[in-house]
Amino acid sequence: MIQKLCKISLIVLLTLGSSNNGWPQTIDTVSPFLDNLNPAAGEIQVPVNTNVVLHAKDTDSAINRNTLTLRVLRAGDAQATDIIRDGQNQLTAYPDTVQITQLSDKNYRIQYDPPDTDEYAFTYEQVITVSVSVQDEHGNLLDTSYSFTTARYIMGPNIRVNQNTAGEQTASDITMDNNGKNIYIVWQDGYDIWFSSSADRGKTFGSEIKLSNGIAGTNECPSIAVDNPGNIFIAWQNRNSADQYNLYFARRSKNRTTFEIGIIPVDTHLGNSDQKYPRLCAFHNNDLVLCWANEQNHAIYLATSGNGGESFWQLLAADLIRVDDTTAVVPRWPSVQVDASGHTKVLCWSAEKSGVRNIYFNKINRTNQRAFAADVQVNDVDAAATADRPVIACRPSVNNSGHKANIGIIWEREKDNKWDILLDLSGNGTTWGTDRVIAADSSAADRRDPRLAMANNGNLFCAWAERPTDTSTQHYDIYAAYSLDNGASFAAPVHIDDDGADAEQRAPALALNAGGSQFCLAWTDYRDGTADIFFNRNSLYDAENTCFQLITPDADAEIKKDGFCVALPAGCLPAPVCISITPLDCLPEFASPQHLVRNFIDFGPGGTTFEKPVTITLPYSQTELDAAGITDPLTLCVYYFNLKTLAWEQIAGSSVDRMQQTVSAAVNHFSIYALASAEPTPPPAAAESDSGSSSRCFIASAVYGSAAAPEVIVLRSFRDKYLMRPLWGRIAVGCYYRGSPGIADYLRDHPKAQKTARQLLDPVVDCLR
Repeated sequence: MIQKLCKISLIVLLTLGSSNNGWPQTIDTVSPFLDNLNPAAGEIQVPVNTNVVLHAKDTDSAINRNTLTLRVLRAGDAQATDIIRDGQNQLTAYPDTVQITQLSDKNYRIQYDPPDTDEYAFTYEQVITVSVSVQDEHGNLLDTSYSFTTARYIMGPNIRVNQNTAGEQTASDITMDNNGKNIYIVWQDGYDIWFSSSADRGKTFGSEIKLSNGIAGTNECPSIAVDNPGNIFIAWQNRNSADQYNLYFARRSKNRTTFEIGIIPVDTHLGNSDQKYPRLCAFHNNDLVLCWANEQNHAIYLATSGNGGESFWQLLAADLIRVDDTTAVVPRWPSVQVDASGHTKVLCWSAEKSGVRNIYFNKINRTNQRAFAADVQVNDVDAAATADRPVIACRPSVNNSGHKANIGIIWEREKDNKWDILLDLSGNGTTWGTDRVIAADSSAADRRDPRLAMANNGNLFCAWAERPTDTSTQHYDIYAAYSLDNGASFAAPVHIDDDGADAEQRAPALALNAGGSQFCLAWTDYRDGTADIFFNRNSLYDAENTCFQLITPDADAEIKKDGFCVALPAGCLPAPVCISITPLDCLPEFASPQHLVRNFIDFGPGGTTFEKPVTITLPYSQTELDAAGITDPLTLCVYYFNLKTLAWEQIAGSSVDRMQQTVSAAVNHFSIYALASAEPTPPPAAAESDSGSSSRCFIASAVYGSAAAPEVIVLRSFRDKYLMRPLWGRIAVGCYYRGSPGIADYLRDHPKAQKTARQLLDPVVDCLR
């Protein structure tokens, strides 16, 4: 019996093992777990430049690093990407982006800072799923995943493009160069074609240029394109006094200021016929494609040029390529792009067959042959619907997102007196899927004027004009949305125009850079009582001017760039982090009464938190204060942009150094920052606001008795919409603020002077009305 008990005891000891002091040890059945997740599981509105930080821990046993696997799946990717496998960084081309730090044998800190490439970078409003697998030394397995969602696109302020042209400005088209710094817009008024450009990513636009100067008749329907080097090309249609339509072409070489302009002699080869709806596409260096509709022949034509459009002015009969199969009537609204190969031209258009207007497709190869003998119908068969105004988009290049479509077509459909926007996708144009309704909801809104663009990775961007039909509001507004999953779903639509009133906005034009990080729009806007061209774009990181520095946690560190600075004390970080300082452009405006110094800066990675406060420093200049209407720099404070509320929030305890012209503040996290005045609200007579605009019309308020007087509102509106846009206007307003409070006090104390001032201001107010 004793022998049997001894055997049992030995088996138990061998099974359980023994502790260091010889006593039996309990079997470890507890798996490792994750802790200190940043971003947290389920977090939303996470900065797109965030890094991923987590701890793999165990309460009983050591972590086996060699079993650690980290995978990241971005919404829209076909499969997850291995970041760490068997404890090793898989991104060998980016060795500093992954760090595994052993804090103890039971606690490993893992940090992943995604490289800024199409394959790895996070984009906006994207669900990121992080999967972790690891074992402890006894083989207990942790195999789990969690997700967070990045922030939505942030839109900048609306900008009026035309400042001098009168009349109705409509039918805009827009494009941008490769890096997005230069933006070009073309549009029509009653009779002419106008052009304007921006060299600062759309913050300001230059003077309007009349392209159709001296060309009699009605010039309309412009189309614009820019090639890789930055040469600009424009085409439009002209209706002459004989009611005949011809095509014109204009070009401007990079770094030049004047356009070459001439007629395209299509009629020489097609007879005295009408050429309408021209569309341009530029690619490579001086390579162009032009398509249009010919009403008399019921045809869609295409012409190509390899010399920057020079051949368009000497067009030969052999240069005309008919795209359609001749079986349709009244073709219109052609759209053309060049696919990722750089050789194949893909086109769509609308036309009638058997009394029904549908969307058709074909493509032309490098030898100018049609790919399909018969027109390919894109939209689903529906005899009760009318499909029109199609726009085609192609991926500029194809990266590892090959599971997504390469060609997309969007159009408007009218059915039962209801307008919708529909989308279809294809790999090579041979087959098309089921039509998808964009932004479908229960509001029964009318949606028209669609636009579509596609990024290298297949992400889709679309824009349209929308009018709700279930409310008393009967005007159209501009919306945009994007899809990361091949069009299966779209993010919540973004309201682009910001007039905040019952004004009409129509006919958006859309431009997208190849990487999909920058998009901008132009449209026709009636907020000022007549049709003008307005512009908006997303906020963007100026990656070309980013400063990076790897910071270790064991020593004080300081990073500086262009006067911006971040000082990090030793111990504020638990592990090495690559800190960045990045300028930003086109962020939302401040609310009243703050005045913004327009130096936006991002200290990253976004969302990084600190165990000790760090000090950020932002510079300013007197010119910037004058432009912002700030009279006293001591009123400056540091603000950060809260991605949760989409609003600027003040950081307490800002310190102003007037000698160095800087403002500093202690922060416990990284975000987007800017300087703004936090001066006290003016006295009641001058402090009332209108529609969230800064008041400060001191003299006008004193003359008319209140900042809420109708006359003051008119003057304030003129200031906000016109004077505050150009730099000279902002400086003038700043000078006004310096002297106006004293004048206003004098007027309140001297009724006769107040009456005289009113007599002087009344005609000005009447004129502005």
